[in-house]
Amino acid sequence: MATGQIGTNKEFFKAPNGRYFKSEEVYEAWMEGRRKAHSKHAVPQYEKPGRTAKSYKTLCNTIADLIGYVPGGQPMPTIVFRRLKNLDFYSDEIIQETFDECRPDIEWAFKTKIFDNDSAKASYMMAIIQNRIAEVYRKEKQRNERRYREEYKLKNENDLDAMIDLEKVSGVQRNRDVSSLLGGDDLWI
Repeated sequence: MATGQIGTNKEFFKAPNGRYFKSEEVYEAWMEGRRKAHSKHAVPQYEKPGRTAKSYKTLCNTIADLIGYVPGGQPMPTIVFRRLKNLDFYSDEIIQETFDECRPDIEWAFKTKIFDNDSAKASYMMAIIQNRIAEVYRKEKQRNERRYREEYKLKNENDLDAMIDLEKVSGVQRNRDVSSLLGGDDLWI
């Protein structure tokens, strides 16, 4: 490799690829780095935060069942996975809930419409999901907010029991004489 050092062929190590390195150790380190950079990872590089293997498998089985594929058998059209990647913002549970909610509409569309191939069928199904997922997400968010408010309300009700009864404290004073509050008559000369 070009290191800017000057020397003869005998001072440097000539690698099998025809390049010269300062030593054989430098060449081995360089090759190891190249192997890591070009190796295929056993786990896909794209990993969604919060995704579990179980939730993803359930989602894929639901999709396969809707399209009419044998889960784990036939490979699904790639359009399904590309469209799922577009839904990264949503959790697998929200996507699954959307499939469950839209299942009758998808099944009706598959019975009444004629599709050229399975990719067109899958694309139509994913379009239905993409159109409805925001609504399902909004409902889930409202449910979570409502649950949080109820928990907060219960917590605050328990705290109110320990507080002073504010109705007795905030009563209006009928007597406008404040001399008793000043410490008695000996302050007035």
